[in-house]
Amino acid sequence: MVERRRSVFDKFDRLSTREKVMVGSLMSAVIIIIGAFFWNLIGNQISQIEVENQQIRDGINLVNLQKADYLKTQKRLDAARSRIEDNDIKLVRLMEKEMKRQKIGIPSFKPSETFLTNNRNRLQRRSDEEESEETILDLLAESQTVTLRRLSLRDLTNLMAALEDRKEPVKTTGLEISPLNSDRQQLREVVLKVTTYRFKASESL
Repeated sequence: MVERRRSVFDKFDRLSTREKVMVGSLMSAVIIIIGAFFWNLIGNQISQIEVENQQIRDGINLVNLQKADYLKTQKRLDAARSRIEDNDIKLVRLMEKEMKRQKIGIPSFKPSETFLTNNRNRLQRRSDEEESEETILDLLAESQTVTLRRLSLRDLTNLMAALEDRKEPVKTTGLEISPLNSDRQQLREVVLKVTTYRFKASESL
């Protein structure tokens, strides 16, 4: 390598001044081109990193903006879940009590139950070969349907408000009204469906 470098320098020394200038210009041009290439390459990488960093910053800002709403929503969901978990209400007893208090005739009740989730099936599909003693809970909608006759619209409104204005999750989920033709404030027949929600161990759905 030393001999090669010496040979190159010797050849360069034998060049004329004009040839040395041309070789120097060529070498400078090559160095500039290589430098420009690497500068462009590094510049593109820096620009890409800046774009990615900006996207990350935008994502963080979006998370921070939505954090308060998320925490508020999560708080409401936790409160709703707590109400369902603590729900030990007897729906028939509650409805009879409110009807008696408002002097509404107590009719017969038609019960129905519907599971709204299928956690048991989903977990069983995930691990069919595994035996687990863990109690799997599903969300149950427990309903009572009654047919009321000859009551006023005010009585119906008061009854529904009394049933729903409680800490337990009780909602009117079905309502059919047949008013009297002679007086629209008086109801000839009302089919009322009231539902409460609770967690319950379910069989395979």
